[in-house]
Amino acid sequence: MNNLRQQAIAFLIWVDDLGGRFPKRDETCGWQNAYGGNTGVENVWSPPAVGTTPASSRPLNRYVDNNYELFHCPSDVGGFLGVQSDTLYKAIGNSYVYNMIYGVPNVGDQPMLEGKNLSEVKEPSKTIMIGDWPMHAFWSMLDPYNAHSRWHDKSKVTANVAFVDGHIKYITLTDWNSGDGLAGDGWKLRSD
Repeated sequence: MNNLRQQAIAFLIWVDDLGGRFPKRDETCGWQNAYGGNTGVENVWSPPAVGTTPASSRPLNRYVDNNYELFHCPSDVGGFLGVQSDTLYKAIGNSYVYNMIYGVPNVGDQPMLEGKNLSEVKEPSKTIMIGDWPMHAFWSMLDPYNAHSRWHDKSKVTANVAFVDGHIKYITLTDWNSGDGLAGDGWKLRSD
């Protein structure tokens, strides 16, 4: 969780540099995964191609002295949706996702944190800012029960997440078949 903690600190400094506003889509190279990390080896989910976004173009890297390994979750066992590499980090350069959510079935095109002012987030200690890949698989309904979505615990869907207030937590994700999948015990994705 140390990698995620350092990312969260850097991300909040970036938000401060943006005048207290969370980054917009065009400021994250167009993808919730391309805000930081290394250049991946796979040209996936295009256009734009998130995997091959150069490390030099990923804005959070300058806040972590280009320490690309901070974006590699030690539990990363790969992804799915056309990813062939043994880790998601190798494929797309980042094991984590920013809570900007676009175009997923249970949310539609409503952004979560994207472009919002920090002061607009009603419950920063409950609102997720960054999480590892299983969180993305869960809230986007991309088969979270797939083995590749269970990096930390093979018996349930869990994720390491960083909240808007900067604290880090290991959470169990709610079964999205019994709700909208956007909130659980002590956490939520919506900023309202």
